[in-house]
Amino acid sequence: MWVAALVLWVITQVFSHLYEASPSYKGPHTESHEFLYYFPLMHVSEFLVGNLAGLFFVNNFKQKNYDIPVVLIFTAIMLALIFIPLFYHNGLMALLFIPLIILISRNNGVVTQLFSLKPLEYLGEASYAVYITHIPILYILREFLKWQKYTLDINSIFWIYLIFLILTSLLFYQFVEKPLRDYLKKLNIR
Repeated sequence: MWVAALVLWVITQVFSHLYEASPSYKGPHTESHEFLYYFPLMHVSEFLVGNLAGLFFVNNFKQKNYDIPVVLIFTAIMLALIFIPLFYHNGLMALLFIPLIILISRNNGVVTQLFSLKPLEYLGEASYAVYITHIPILYILREFLKWQKYTLDINSIFWIYLIFLILTSLLFYQFVEKPLRDYLKKLNIR
């Protein structure tokens, strides 16, 4: 299973990189973009590798202090994203994200204590709302900036977007997701 998932992952990576660099790829908001980013078969390898990583985690759980590897892998991810121009969308970062997720899940060091603080834990609870609202918030913000004829640099737009996204997600979590979850629990739906 591991070999099949790895081979499929390599094939997907090679195809994604070659297709994105080819004349057939026409850029964002085109059929070629939708195919490359959202066609389900382009993500089967991510699904398989994620499942296998989950099985590995469950079968090899040992908790101890992994602060140093967690910080090193996180730093490698940031440096790669900033300085290495590759096509990261279809699972390439699994090479770093899978070890990072497994080590964070097993960690009992300072990093885990930091992320266990109540405000950060609450942000983690609201993370599904980030997933659900990030595109609508982006489009609404773009339209608002066009309508107001603001000309801001990309960094300013990013920070405005991030603040609105976090605030919207917290509100969505507190006033929609949490009450609905509590309501479903009362119904005892399984």
